Amino acid sequence: MADFLANIANTILSALGLGGEPQSWATRLREEITLKSPKGNTYTARWSGGTRSVSNNVARFKFPEIPGERVQDLRAGADEYDLIVLFEGENNDINASAFVDELKNNKGNWSIEHPVRGPVSLVWLHTTENMQPVESGNLTIVGSTWIEPLPETAAESAAKAQADAERAAMAANIAAAEQFDAIAQQGTPGQIQAIIDTAGKAVSTINKTLALIENASIIDPRITAIGTAIQNTLDGDLIDTSKLSGQFQALTQIYGLGQTSSVDAISMYENYVSEAVQNVPTQATDDGLAQVATTEMIVSAGLVGATRSALIGGLTSRGQAITAARDLADLMGDTTQALDDIRTLYEDRAIDKKYFSQSGAYADIQASFRESIRFLLFSLNGLPGERLITLTEDKSTLQIAHDEYGAIGNEESETYYLDVLLDTNGLMDDDIYWLPRGRQVLVYA
Repeated sequence: MADFLANIANTILSALGLGGEPQSWATRLREEITLKSPKGNTYTARWSGGTRSVSNNVARFKFPEIPGERVQDLRAGADEYDLIVLFEGENNDINASAFVDELKNNKGNWSIEHPVRGPVSLVWLHTTENMQPVESGNLTIVGSTWIEPLPETAAESAAKAQADAERAAMAANIAAAEQFDAIAQQGTPGQIQAIIDTAGKAVSTINKTLALIENASIIDPRITAIGTAIQNTLDGDLIDTSKLSGQFQALTQIYGLGQTSSVDAISMYENYVSEAVQNVPTQATDDGLAQVATTEMIVSAGLVGATRSALIGGLTSRGQAITAARDLADLMGDTTQALDDIRTLYEDRAIDKKYFSQSGAYADIQASFRESIRFLLFSLNGLPGERLITLTEDKSTLQIAHDEYGAIGNEESETYYLDVLLDTNGLMDDDIYWLPRGRQVLVYA
């Protein structure tokens, strides 16, 4: 009797969708997806599938004379979703257009009833609307990319995130200077000359890879003054390593004040670091130890310059913020690997003649990267998303700017948004005037 009643209860609960026997995958999964905008407007479409991706953040530590590595799990990053939804029926084009317009005009979290994951709160990043009225007039396909933000209970204000990133960058500079002061050896004329030569090559690398986009008239005199101060420090009988660290940090990072975009500034520092880290010894000598210690100090100044670049701004879309965050993570990983490769050159030497990469500054530099990446992720809600549209007819670029940005009627607005359209799509020659039917165009919402 008990089993009989239990079976009846489970049947009723299952019918009401309140539990009962575990549902099969066919019962749990749904073919439709529901998307609710921050304003409360709801859109229902058929779900064609998609992916969810997530990567883990780890810090790796290598210790002398100990095989293997210690790994600190810094927890997984944000989930990213690629969703493909299909609007069907006689009003499919109208419904799809309304959905895309809602994406363009709303900032904040969307409430999505995912066919597999259930209810999720996501921030929109990018959309592609595929319109083929001739071949499939009863169907409009919209592809979109989303990211799962921190829950409200974990979120901080952008101002606090920026302050945390600035403090972390300052701490990383201090740690890198202290490390150089501790390991830079000046016991022989050869070691002193190695520091001088490495510093001189670094100045050449700075001149080659770093550039000012704005404020040059203000910053150039300061660059000249810092360069003179570096030369004076190197001219002494014994080099003041603490002073030299601070001077290189100032010289390297001052270029960030002359940038207008975080993405471009980070790319600039990537070029600098990738070239500076190559200035290393080919043989395991005492002079080489002084050279590699100086190189690491110089590289660290560039790494912190990159993390501070995240705070510049100038980002035009959520996609750019994600790109900047990924570029930072890749830069830290690639540089750590390059320095570890140098360490292997000294593995067979006595313990006091070895090179230990990032021995005193790794944790602080890693923290600087972490805080800058967090700031970029906090900035997502304040940035527009991206849409990739397919033209359904031949159209002038000015008309596209009007349709997507409302840029006709005001000369200043027309010029600005037309430039945005041309720059973001790399349009040249005849394309700056007219684009054919079927051409895909990237626009910001």
